[in-house]
Amino acid sequence: MYSNFSSPFVISNTFIDDLLKSVISLFVVVNPIDKIPLFITLTEKMEKENKKLVSKNAIITTAILLTVFLR
Repeated sequence: MYSNFSSPFVISNTFIDDLLKSVISLFVVVNPIDKIPLFITLTEKMEKENKKLVSKNAIITTAILLTVFLR
């Protein structure tokens, strides 16, 4: 009834385990919670729109750097 063909959409437990370990490790290294007071201090005199722009740029830059250096 069932074939030996495995679907390409089936995710193995080892993949999920490795992904979870990687995400947790990156969270520990980047430590975004620790950066909140620094961001607030550095942007306290900025307008709301500028704060949004700075935060978006920081998120994009961090994502690119982590992606490049983890390869």
